[in-house]
Amino acid sequence: MRKVPWIVICVFLAAGPGFGQALSRVTGKIANTAGEGIAGAKISITMKDSSAYTKEVVSGETGVYEVSFTDGTKVYVFEISAEGYLGLKEEVKPKIFASIERDFSLKTRQEMEEQFRQEEMKKNPHLAFFEEGRQAFVAGDLAAARKAFEECLKVKPDYTKASVLLADIDLKENKVDAAIARAEKTLGASDEEAVVSLRILISAYSQKGKKDKVKEYQKRLELLEPDSPESLFNKAAELLNKKDDAGAKPLLEKAVEINPDFADAHFELGFIYLREEDYAKCKSTFETFLKLVPEGEKAEMAKETVKWLY
Repeated sequence: MRKVPWIVICVFLAAGPGFGQALSRVTGKIANTAGEGIAGAKISITMKDSSAYTKEVVSGETGVYEVSFTDGTKVYVFEISAEGYLGLKEEVKPKIFASIERDFSLKTRQEMEEQFRQEEMKKNPHLAFFEEGRQAFVAGDLAAARKAFEECLKVKPDYTKASVLLADIDLKENKVDAAIARAEKTLGASDEEAVVSLRILISAYSQKGKKDKVKEYQKRLELLEPDSPESLFNKAAELLNKKDDAGAKPLLEKAVEINPDFADAHFELGFIYLREEDYAKCKSTFETFLKLVPEGEKAEMAKETVKWLY
């Protein structure tokens, strides 16, 4: 029988009970996407094949953490959380009798949404053109927005979100017939897009003096949005026909509060202020109307009223 050397027995006894364990250590840094350490991030650790094992550590001021394990042969699950960031869950396999580094990067919800958006745009090129157009539209660069939306529709002709915004651009550029043609094609889209299309049609047909069409689309809009500015205007118009200025006034004021560009509401409100002899409000309301509708029969009436008030 082979004998164990006395020196080995001595070392084993001197090392104590921990000698038979596979000690290991994991260190690292928890940071944001800019590489800045996140202080106070919590790491909840469990063993992959044993729910009974749990451990928790917290990162220091610079985001650095350190954790030791008595069994480096196992795989551990790190769940990391920090205020203002999305949680992260990853498996970590330590190295026996050694120290390894494992850094973690946490993203905010906004960063994750932006990452998802960018990935979606790569998969669907029309979305990249739409986003470019949307940003130009918000910035007021209608020429750039139009170009981007048209490129979007070349890639995906049935993308109604781009068509609706092109109709809005047509209306803003006084291309009323073009706005009507586009908006009528998008009425069958989602409720959200149908609402925008109906508003464009109401405004466009109002400019053309087509009262029957305005009334038709106002009724359709009221079914989708009973508390929309257009629906409020409709109710106010019924009251004005009954000479009820007191009832119509708050409805019109609410309508222009929701939609400051609602020209017809400004127009009717201006005459209510005139009848109330509130000339300051009458003047400012008609001036707002004229910025929105500088030409046409109603614009001439507003101009004459403003002149009379001076």
